[in-house]
Amino acid sequence: LPEYHAAEWAMALDCDEFLVVHIGEGKVTDLVDALPPEANACTLHWKAFGSSFHATMPEGHWSICL
Repeated sequence: LPEYHAAEWAMALDCDEFLVVHIGEGKVTDLVDALPPEANACTLHWKAFGSSFHATMPEGHWSICL
């Protein structure tokens, strides 16, 4: 896409992923502005959540899924 090629920064995500910024007001621009001027890439931590081999949701864990 032309927008991708014209962009200064790009981020590819699956539809169930999101970026949480813990700097400034939590905006992506706050994160980009905090990078050193010579930065041309920014790696982000990806946290995998697995089933821990549970076939169903354990009792009492529904609150963290809401």
